[in-house]
Amino acid sequence: MKGVNRPLVVMSLRELADESLQRELWLGRRRDEISYFVEAVLGVFDDSALTFELERGQSEFGCAIDAEFAKLRKVCDAIGYDTSQEEVIGHPDMECVRRIAKRILCMIDSC
Repeated sequence: MKGVNRPLVVMSLRELADESLQRELWLGRRRDEISYFVEAVLGVFDDSALTFELERGQSEFGCAIDAEFAKLRKVCDAIGYDTSQEEVIGHPDMECVRRIAKRILCMIDSC
């Protein structure tokens, strides 16, 4: 295994951190690009191989950031993945998702 796809993690975290970007991508307001909440979550955890590395206890990010990823996953799972994108964007827990994603991005930038 080559490790975590860090650029994908960062790109997906930026999407989870930014409500205006979510409205553009998740509601199809961009002609050339579309995304969904579930895709952003998968980008952070599964498509990037981060989940695999976290389960092995070998994440390149360190314990403090790994703890934040665990919080993020828990809140995202609580929102659910079968809800409309408009409902996801307005979900009360999305403010928490945005805060955690921003915090992780700041922590990554300083490591």
